[in-house]
Amino acid sequence: GTLRMLATPDRLAVDRSIDPADAEFAQALLARHGAPLYRGLGLDRRQLAQGALHDTPDRILGRLAQHQVALWRPPQASWHVARAPRSGELEALASRQHERVGRDRWRLRQVATFLATPRCRRAILLRYFGDAPQSGSCGACDRCLAAP
Repeated sequence: GTLRMLATPDRLAVDRSIDPADAEFAQALLARHGAPLYRGLGLDRRQLAQGALHDTPDRILGRLAQHQVALWRPPQASWHVARAPRSGELEALASRQHERVGRDRWRLRQVATFLATPRCRRAILLRYFGDAPQSGSCGACDRCLAAP
């Protein structure tokens, strides 16, 4: 993650609203990493845990953020390639994606058609689910109620 220190060492020493153990944690980070913390420095949990003797680093950093002493941005999940794709895998993935995109576009067109149709919406839904609609208008949907 990325840690950015907002408070000076002087503020950490005199601000009584900050838990002394949390202030000590922040001062230890500043002593270890120095000025780059004020610009934002990439640190992993192992590096943070070194000075967190009284609580978990996440809780300490949460309290420091509440007092506007430091900002912690946790690491983002990332993907990595575990192995090279086997022959045909990329083509199969591309084919499945192409089919999925085609299905999604077809569904979108169906919704657009449903919204634009002047016909009875109840009849359309009944046909979609395999039931036979009554002849004429249902008298209940927005299209039938709006019909003269």
